[in-house]
Amino acid sequence: HGSPVTFTEIREGIPLYDPSGFFLPLKKLLIDGRVPGTKEAMKSLIQQSPLRLLRIERIHTVSIMDALSSAVVDAAQAPLMSVGVSPPTPKKIPEQLRIHFVRKRKLSPEYVKYYEDVIKIWKALEHGELKIVTPGKIDELVEKATRFVEKMEELMQKIENSN
Repeated sequence: HGSPVTFTEIREGIPLYDPSGFFLPLKKLLIDGRVPGTKEAMKSLIQQSPLRLLRIERIHTVSIMDALSSAVVDAAQAPLMSVGVSPPTPKKIPEQLRIHFVRKRKLSPEYVKYYEDVIKIWKALEHGELKIVTPGKIDELVEKATRFVEKMEELMQKIENSN
């Protein structure tokens, strides 16, 4: 029933004779912080809390970056396919954008850079080279991805109107 005396005896007691094997497992559970209501359990809970917050932050960051990278990849592949290029891999997209649009002055090189910035951060996060992306950096990448997608939509309109 959570008697402090019982917990103190388990915590500080040294078994001289425990033929049933009852005392040592209890002591191990108590020390590991797995007995609710004990100071060991409270210590364990407070130590786990910051890790859980980091996990939440990481989950959100990965989710956001995955969505951003998918958005720019999909947006880039559409105009490339409309000019007859089979859908390139994300790694080949910048090269194809430069060949088919930047060289023909239909797209400013800054938009290719926006694409590369988003993909670079996503890959660094995916490969574990980067653990956390700051909220400011995420805002910057969202802005770049938004501009890139809007430009790809404009480009698609121009391609459709010229056909």
